[in-house]
Amino acid sequence: MVAPEGELAAEVERLVRLAVRLGAAEPAYADHPPQRLRAALQRLLTGYPAYRPYVRPGEPLPAASAEQLDEALDGSADPTDRLVADLAAGRLGRGPEQDEFAARFAQTAAAVAAKGVEDTAFYRWNALLSLNEVGGEPARPGLRPEDFHAWCHYVERHWPHTMTVLSTHDTKRSADARARLAVLAEQPRSWAAEAAAWSTAAGPGGDRDSDWLLWQTLVAAWPVTPERLVTAVLKAAREAKVHTSWTTPDVRFERALADRARAVFGHPGLLPRVEGYVSALAPYARSNTLSAALLHLTVPGVPDLYQGSEEPLHTLVDPDNRGVVDLGALAVRLTDSPATRPGDPAREKLHLTTTALHLRKTRALGAHRPLTAVGPAADHLLAFGRGADVVTAVTRLPYGLDRAGGWRTTELHLPAGGRWTDELTERHFPPGPVPVADLLAAYPVALLTRRSEA
Repeated sequence: MVAPEGELAAEVERLVRLAVRLGAAEPAYADHPPQRLRAALQRLLTGYPAYRPYVRPGEPLPAASAEQLDEALDGSADPTDRLVADLAAGRLGRGPEQDEFAARFAQTAAAVAAKGVEDTAFYRWNALLSLNEVGGEPARPGLRPEDFHAWCHYVERHWPHTMTVLSTHDTKRSADARARLAVLAEQPRSWAAEAAAWSTAAGPGGDRDSDWLLWQTLVAAWPVTPERLVTAVLKAAREAKVHTSWTTPDVRFERALADRARAVFGHPGLLPRVEGYVSALAPYARSNTLSAALLHLTVPGVPDLYQGSEEPLHTLVDPDNRGVVDLGALAVRLTDSPATRPGDPAREKLHLTTTALHLRKTRALGAHRPLTAVGPAADHLLAFGRGADVVTAVTRLPYGLDRAGGWRTTELHLPAGGRWTDELTERHFPPGPVPVADLLAAYPVALLTRRSEA
C-alpha cells in the first residue's frame, strides 16, 4: 500500500519532498537522501501499531502516540528513521512545513491502516471474524478483567468525555453479530466440526478459507437473505485481494462463491442445521449481547448508539449496516413494558438500553472501581462500581460458565450503606454478600443503584 506504485504513493512522495526541504534548511539533517527518507517513511507507516498518531503542532505528543512511534521504530538507531519519527511527532520545531509533515503523516498512517490492515489483512484472516474489526487487534482476542479495569481507569484519567462505541457505519459486523460469533471462540472444536459438516453437505467447490468466511457470516447475520449474504461474502473476497479484487475481478471465482452461498438456502438438510445451530447459540449470544450493551452504557466515556442498535441488530459490512431504521415503530415499542413479552430479545435489549440511559440522565456516574466476586465461577463475573451508588455486573464467557455448572456458590459483595435495587428488574438486595445466581436470575446482567437508608 505504500510502495512507489501503490495507492498511497502520492501521499508518501509528498512527505518525502517535505522531509528533503526541511533537511536542506537545517545542516544537521541535510545528509538524508530521498531514497532513504522514502524507505524510512515506509517502515514507520507500515510499522505504526495504532490507527494514527494524534499530533497537535506545538504541543507535546501524547504519551501513547510517542510510545507507538517508538514501537514503529522497532529499536532502529538509523538517523533517517529517527528524523522521520521526530518530524512525525512534531519534535523539530514549528513552521508551515513542519506542521504539514506531522499532519500529513498522521493522515497517511490512518490510510495505511485502513487500506492495508482493515480493508485487506482483516479480510484474509478468517479464523474468528468478530476479531477483524476496525481498531481491533486479532492477536489479542480478549482482555482479562484486570486489563479491562486498567483501560477504564486510563479512559477516566485521560479521556473522560471520549465517545465509546460498539457499532458504527464502518464496523464490518454489528456488536450483536460479533456477540454471537464470540460464542464460537468458547467451543472451537465443536464449531470446527460443525463447519466441516456444512462444507461437506454443501458439496465440492468451496475452498476452506472461503467456506470459513461463508459459514461464520451465516451465523453472525442469521436470519439473513441470500442477497445480503452474497453481497457480504463477495465484498470480503474482493477486499482480501487473494482470488479476486475490485480492480481485477475473477468472474469465475466470484460466480462460484455466490452460487455456493445461494445454494445454502435451497439445501433441504443444510438450512435447518444452520438454523438449529444458531438457536443453540442463542442463550449465550443473548448473554454476550446484554453484557456488552450494559458495559457500553456504564463504562467511563460517552456512549454513542448506532442507529437501530437499541434492539438486537445483526448487520454486516456496508451497505448492509446502513439500512433505514423504522423510528416510528421503535417509538411504539418504547411504550411497552418488558413484562408484556417476556423472553423477547428485542424487548430485553431495548429495556436495558433505555434504563441505563435514563440512569445516566438522572445521576452522574462516579469514579470507576473494580469489584471482585468470590466462589467457583468468580472469573465469569465482571463487576464494577461507578462512584458509591451504582454497580454494574455482567456475565463473561457464558458457554464456559454453563458447562462448568453455573454460578453455584459464587457471591458478589455489595458495598454497605443502604439497600441496593436492580434497575432492570426492580428487585432489592441487601448490602453484603449476594449469591450471583440470585442476582442474575432474570438477566445475565444487573444494574444496581443504592438507596440510602433513612
